[in-house]
Amino acid sequence: MCGIFAFIKTGKISFKFNIFQDYLNSPYITKRPQLLKEILADDFQEYIIKNKLYVEFDPNSISKLQNRGPDYQGYLEVNGSILYHSLLHMRGQADQFVKQPLQSEEFILQFNGEIYNLEPYASDTLFLFDKLKSIKDYNLLPEFLKSLNGDYSFIFHDLRQQKIIIAKDPFGKKSLLLGFHEQGLIFTSQSINDIQAQQDQEEEEEEDNGKVDEKYLLKKYINEFKQSQDKLLMEIPNNTIYIIDLKEKICQQQKIYENLFQIIKPNLQTPYDELITNLRNKLYFSTKEIVQNIFGFQEHFLDKPIIRKGRIGILFSGGIDCSLIVHYVCKLLPPNSQIDLINVAFQKDAPDRITALSSFQELQQIHQTQNLQLVLIDKTLDDVYQNEKQFLSTLYPKITHMDFNIAMILNIASQYDKDTRVLLSGLGADEIFCGYARYKHAIKRGMDELLEEMNFDLLRLWIRNLGRDDRAVSQNAKELRFPFLNIDLIDYARENIRPEWYQQGSTKSVLRDICKIEGLNVLSNNPKKAIQFGTKIAKLSNKRFFGGNKRAKGTTFELQPYNIDWMRKYQGFSQLVITPQNTDQISKLLHLFNQEGIKVVPQGGNTGLVGGGVPILDEVVISLKKMNKIKEYDVNTRVITAESGCILTELNSYLARYQSQIAWDLGARGSCQLGGNIATNAGGLNVVKNGLLRNYIIGLEAVLPNGTILDMMSKNRKDNTGLDLKQLFIGSEGTLGIITQANVLCIQSPKEKKVFLLELDSYKQIIDLLNDVKQNEFMSAFEFVQGKILSIKQTPIMDFKQNKYYAIIEFAGQKIDLEGICENLIKHTEKVIYNESEDEYKKIWHLRESVAETMGKMGYVLKYDLRYYIIIQLCVPPEKFEDFVHQIYPNRDNAPYNIFYGHVGDGNIHFNIVFKQLEDLHKEEERIEEPMFQLVKSMGGSISAEHGIGQHKTKYMLLQKGSNVLNEIKKIKQLLDPNNIMNPGKMI
Repeated sequence: MCGIFAFIKTGKISFKFNIFQDYLNSPYITKRPQLLKEILADDFQEYIIKNKLYVEFDPNSISKLQNRGPDYQGYLEVNGSILYHSLLHMRGQADQFVKQPLQSEEFILQFNGEIYNLEPYASDTLFLFDKLKSIKDYNLLPEFLKSLNGDYSFIFHDLRQQKIIIAKDPFGKKSLLLGFHEQGLIFTSQSINDIQAQQDQEEEEEEDNGKVDEKYLLKKYINEFKQSQDKLLMEIPNNTIYIIDLKEKICQQQKIYENLFQIIKPNLQTPYDELITNLRNKLYFSTKEIVQNIFGFQEHFLDKPIIRKGRIGILFSGGIDCSLIVHYVCKLLPPNSQIDLINVAFQKDAPDRITALSSFQELQQIHQTQNLQLVLIDKTLDDVYQNEKQFLSTLYPKITHMDFNIAMILNIASQYDKDTRVLLSGLGADEIFCGYARYKHAIKRGMDELLEEMNFDLLRLWIRNLGRDDRAVSQNAKELRFPFLNIDLIDYARENIRPEWYQQGSTKSVLRDICKIEGLNVLSNNPKKAIQFGTKIAKLSNKRFFGGNKRAKGTTFELQPYNIDWMRKYQGFSQLVITPQNTDQISKLLHLFNQEGIKVVPQGGNTGLVGGGVPILDEVVISLKKMNKIKEYDVNTRVITAESGCILTELNSYLARYQSQIAWDLGARGSCQLGGNIATNAGGLNVVKNGLLRNYIIGLEAVLPNGTILDMMSKNRKDNTGLDLKQLFIGSEGTLGIITQANVLCIQSPKEKKVFLLELDSYKQIIDLLNDVKQNEFMSAFEFVQGKILSIKQTPIMDFKQNKYYAIIEFAGQKIDLEGICENLIKHTEKVIYNESEDEYKKIWHLRESVAETMGKMGYVLKYDLRYYIIIQLCVPPEKFEDFVHQIYPNRDNAPYNIFYGHVGDGNIHFNIVFKQLEDLHKEEERIEEPMFQLVKSMGGSISAEHGIGQHKTKYMLLQKGSNVLNEIKKIKQLLDPNNIMNPGKMI
């Protein structure tokens, strides 16, 4: 098992295929053009067809990927154009490992998965490598891959022919994501996005009851397209081979099985007894292939078997599919094997628990020679909360609730015993053996309708998210395996399908008949119900405000990302998150909430550092993430009109075609939203050059707490018609209303950008350098970082020293004097480097932007952003500045780790203290804050230069503003929000 990552710098490449074409060509879609047009917007369909899955990627972010497995190899660079990154390593003989990437002089292989139809103990990695090396004509590759039975994705680099081969098995069970980068392609088995996980709730309950129509089903299917937009990287389809010609810069696609998703006319002549026997044998053989490849059991399947005790774990709900797998495992393994049936439940009377108990008794009675053990794991939603962070980042940024349930159950079940080898699953049985009640309705419309729906279900199952890296969320290197997803089994079932199977009263009637033949009489009558999550308040809210379209969130998992800040310091208890899609919906919501006195927290990207965007108690969260449309850009005025949920990076990507950009820049650019930026009057890296955000907000639309919509969307840069009311909302932190859209003045993108990294001996030298270079009109950013934080994570860029100081200076413009700048900087220090490529530019800036992330990994961070430059000028000489810092936070034995860094150019310092325990942070916070803020205020500074007030600094507003000013602010709040429903407890 191995994770895959490859960054292939191809430049502009021509694609001879469309990765969505199989999906779009399905008869289930093509026969319903009117429904498709109604459900899927034209612009998004165009987006899909053109394969515009572009992603921002910094090669430095390779270091963020999980390094799983022993003897970690790091990454391999080939000819300066391809990066291969090893996440885990393959098994070989017994407990030996084959390191990845596997390479010779002419070939490189990255392989994720297992090949089952090999001899026990054969190394599938080496087997695949040897076979691929021997193939001269890659047009023959499909025939070779058809001979493999397994779960795999791989990247094979032929250095002789300058070709790269990417392939994914017919079932798509091993994750492989594709992203389009401006420099080429990214293939990865793990999400590299910094987007916070989100969850879509599927309507499984209604589907299982068969209470659905064509429009509902098509809408459900098309949802996968919409998920691809949020993922940024798209799970490439199963059953595919991509051949990238690095010389010709062409990428072509082949299929492993050409007819995998075609409608098959069933053979109704096969005798029923023969049909059931064949299905039974194929399922048994599929289970055997998997079991004989599990550590501890290979020797039992040798020509001269060696009988040893082994141990295997099976996720067990007591349903027909998983119970049949248990039955076959018992028959395959030697006597006295330890077989643990793992049942996870959140209620002792849950349907899965009751079914599991009855099924276990029957299996135990039949297989008395095996050591069957029912492992009951009782969990609460609190337990889920404690464990979910461990694997959230390894799942895609957007997942369904069923994805999460599977990952969560696997994570919990795999922790109970370190010796358990594998966790088998019945996934796929519903699609193959009539597990959905709605199939009974499809057959009434005819056999072709049933086959279309069944084929499309299989396609959707494979394309959508079977590629999750399930191993990444499990413990002790365990994973799910899928005996039902076997090409032989599925093809035979579809070729011999019988209408009566789908007309009987019970689902999975074929499997029930197989159970009877196997002597599993209790099992043959067992129902199977999935555990459902959700809260009444979410369902009621959906119905009340959105007509039941499930735009509100209501599960513990779904709510958690909205209830906690990214630094893990502030925790709320909201039971309801609503994601409106337009201003009118927000107006109706606020009008109702104002009448009922329901408190509200507006939330953007939740990237703030003072808890302004998370609830304090159980306020309703209104997330703006779905209000993310860019409406227009006026090239004459350089004004962009965009909704509040637009992400800063996406705005700049859109503006790049017009050689324009947003005037401010933040480290959280990949997730922060326009509305949140405006509501906090965000600062960032370019204030020294461009000034404050509020200077660029030309027009604004906001909704007041009573639902009144204020249209202040003027594009006039000069408008002297009385009070500029929009300024009230800039920096208001969501306490006066909700900003829904804005007109933003953009700036021209510079044609040239250079960023310099300098090493200096003291903070005084930093200030001397600043005073010198600030005279240069092209200086757009000036940052400094202490060496003590940079030295923690060394990079090839520079050998960082703990006791040194480092300046990062950017110069940008239409034409900069590089030679003159270099001559001037060398006067201050000989240790100067600058970027000579876009990659180097990003690497240098990553040093500064990763400081917060590095500290976050060290523990809980107490963060302060102080306005200090005036203080230095008036009161504290630069050489005494560190004494000033120690006056704020004195050095003492065993003191927590602390550093200062920040936007030196505009006089804004970030002072951070890291604690191992959250309670220690709160104790120290109470001890130091008031004297520190009083000292800063006495010297003419500010207690918050750019982060805002939020819930962190409310009690110090009187100190900063004074009673007269603060009283007037409170009067404005009372006037616009008399019921105090907007972001209560924040700012004032």
